[in-house]
Amino acid sequence: MISDRSIFVYLVTFKILFGTTFAQSSADQTLIYDPKLEITIRSANGQAVVLKGPNIILDDSGEPYYMWEILANLKSPDGRFSAIQYSGSRPKYRDGVVYIVNLYGKIIELRNSLVNKIIWTEDSKYLIGIGNGTLRVWNTNGTRRQSTPGQIVGYDYSNERVCLDVVNFREDDKLTNGVRLTLPIYSRDVYAIPTLRKISSLRTTGGSHCEFQP
Repeated sequence: MISDRSIFVYLVTFKILFGTTFAQSSADQTLIYDPKLEITIRSANGQAVVLKGPNIILDDSGEPYYMWEILANLKSPDGRFSAIQYSGSRPKYRDGVVYIVNLYGKIIELRNSLVNKIIWTEDSKYLIGIGNGTLRVWNTNGTRRQSTPGQIVGYDYSNERVCLDVVNFREDDKLTNGVRLTLPIYSRDVYAIPTLRKISSLRTTGGSHCEFQP
């Protein structure tokens, strides 16, 4: 016989909400599995891998905190790895997660993977993530390097180099009508991949300047 004491740990209920099934715990944490986010990846060894996507947490009204979508599904150039990027949004907020499926069918969730763009390097050893103000590089085991150059407004990648159009801000040394203004500083910064060592930095007047010549 199951005692009342053992019942309080988790109370699981299943309901249908907008075509999704969810489970609820006794701590009132509600998670949704959304079948629209499910994707099947064929690994390099021929295994069919089902990726269900991120867990979706409901708020008190039963609505998802974030509306999720699949943003990218990229095979590495050598065909051994897949990178799947999910993006979640709500008014004034964003979330994101990236998964790597390796050649054996293992799913690796990348830490701190809220980025706008993912790019495989030519040798398929690294995945580059470009965010609003962060440049990240993961190897295929999920180990990460990170740099925070400033607000990224443009980018380009070629031959193990990432070029970023960046804007930073500083206070003006002079007062204007009694107010110290905040001034933008624009630059074109080039980083080596995978070390993220800054190779060069050139002051610009804004706009897009990152375009590697073929």
